[in-house]
Amino acid sequence: MKNDIAISFILSKSLFFGFIMSFILKNSSYLSFVTIILGYLLGYILLNYYINHNLKLNKIILLFIDIILLIYILFNLSYQASNFFLTSTPIILIITLFLIVILYGMTKKIDGVTNLALILFPINVILIILGIIFNIENYSIININSINILYLLINTIIVLFISIIPIIIYINTNSNYNKKYILIGYIISGITLTIISLNCLFSIGPTLLNYYSFPEYMTYKKIHLLNFIERIENIISVYSLIDFTILGIIILINIKTILKKAK
Repeated sequence: MKNDIAISFILSKSLFFGFIMSFILKNSSYLSFVTIILGYLLGYILLNYYINHNLKLNKIILLFIDIILLIYILFNLSYQASNFFLTSTPIILIITLFLIVILYGMTKKIDGVTNLALILFPINVILIILGIIFNIENYSIININSINILYLLINTIIVLFISIIPIIIYINTNSNYNKKYILIGYIISGITLTIISLNCLFSIGPTLLNYYSFPEYMTYKKIHLLNFIERIENIISVYSLIDFTILGIIILINIKTILKKAK
């Protein structure tokens, strides 16, 4: 199913927007793109091995991961929404609305989620390309100073696991997936995240990146398309919220699947 390219692409990058990308950029700085390349390269090898050998994570471990990721999504979502969109809305209301949406999404078949991902996939890629083209004027040359090898290794490991865990969760919920398309989507996700990290680094700079929790948002905030389309950063944020929603639905479906098998 070609939908697997889209769902793999979205899930693989879904957890990076906000705090994780900020952490990588702050600690790897000049070499953040290297950590993403290395992390995805190792992730590709591990994911390929996992799929080819039909491996399965322990149900308890998978359930624990689901819960941790769901908590993280709720925290990231509430922070993002309360700071950029719904500044006067109580966080508890934001979380409640999100839970209602993903609980409703859980009642639908997995194909409905993958079809949504397929629709969003090309739009997402186009926005990333536009972000580069219209942000080039804000680029500045950076000087590479000292390199912290420890942070480089830590961030590589973070990228490795953060990028493949959502896909492993998806594989557990849907046995009718295409290995080739899953890996293609994963590769495209790695390429786009590498480009996003370079875009943030060259347009904002390593010094200012230390002050931003959502560097991608701030990068797109500097863009004014043809001097008449503004606030493009809000479009990027909306798509990150949709990514969170898709991942949240997949997580709930996986929890439901695990609990059914446990009976």
